[in-house]
Amino acid sequence: MKIKDGTAGAEVSIVTPTGFTSYGLTLPATAGSSGNVLTTNGSGVLTWTSPAASSVTGLAFPSVGSTIVGITNASSVTAGTPRNTAVGYQSMHALTTGSENTAVGNESLINLTTGSNNTAVGRGAGSSITTQNDNTSIGWYALRRGTDSSSLGMWSLTNNTTGDKNHAFGKSSLYTNTTGSRNVAMGYYSLFMNSTTSDNVAIGNQSLQYATANNNTAVGAGAGYSTSTGASNVYLGKDAGTNVTTGSNNIIIGAGINAPVAAASNQLNIGNTIYGNTSTGSVGIGTSAPAYKLDVNGIINSSSFIQSNGIVSAGNLPSSYAPTGATSIPGGNFADLQNSASGNSLPTIITFTGINSTLRSQSSYIGQSTIAGSGYALMATWALVR
Repeated sequence: MKIKDGTAGAEVSIVTPTGFTSYGLTLPATAGSSGNVLTTNGSGVLTWTSPAASSVTGLAFPSVGSTIVGITNASSVTAGTPRNTAVGYQSMHALTTGSENTAVGNESLINLTTGSNNTAVGRGAGSSITTQNDNTSIGWYALRRGTDSSSLGMWSLTNNTTGDKNHAFGKSSLYTNTTGSRNVAMGYYSLFMNSTTSDNVAIGNQSLQYATANNNTAVGAGAGYSTSTGASNVYLGKDAGTNVTTGSNNIIIGAGINAPVAAASNQLNIGNTIYGNTSTGSVGIGTSAPAYKLDVNGIINSSSFIQSNGIVSAGNLPSSYAPTGATSIPGGNFADLQNSASGNSLPTIITFTGINSTLRSQSSYIGQSTIAGSGYALMATWALVR
């Protein structure tokens, strides 16, 4: 069949289609209303209908300034809650009125309700935070709960409950912490076993890994590694103080340096050279158990005068000791100046100036005199007593 409009060559032809099955359509009897669409009953009968309201699954914009992308996330949020960002399956799932939160990752901040200013990046990050504020959690199940705390690394601060102001950086750092507060852990497994104690600082992989007491400070990989219940210890250097277990108030400085006694307290060890007892104020050089304020194991050499307001006592001179030069002793108060070396002499010239003294050889006094100038060579066991 052809339809022509009267102009030569202008026509429309209707031919039998090829490859199509014949069917009939029945149009509705009216023109329909605005917004209507045609639908079919499956048998070719068309009718006008109004389309139902629809939505895109996983996208929601509950308030101005918020971005929610994911499935069943922020499903409880109150309209008007501002400036939240949730990306990932069930991220911020329970959020109601909290604001200024950011959650990126499956189930990140999943239980957050009214808390604000929290940031969680990683699957399960901050997953137990509900009403708490001001936390930063980056890593798989990092910092599941806390206040004013931050964590970076898988499992860091994972079990924290009510502890606040904690900061953990490194895989499993402060992993066991629950109620302890004001702790800082930087490094793989640092402060791993700390649970309820506070005010510890561990910097270095596995530093203070097993510590469960307060006020410990360790800087260096493995520093204070074995410390358990010991408190208020200071370790500085790689593997410093690794033998300390229950001792407290120890100061250990130097790579690989340990405390003289593993379970003792109040010990100082600097490089296995300078030791001390912090409870008595005693310092030892070359001896780990000083019995005096300054206890030296070995010969002391001085390029100048050594002044004392008390008794100066020395041990026996070694047989090989051969001092040279002269010693000048000016006026002052001398209670005792003696040498008890057996079979040795003092070849040194000693000058006494302005001292009203008594010289004695062994137990025999040698007169009473005022000594001025020089010229006395003391060649055996001797003493000067004022």
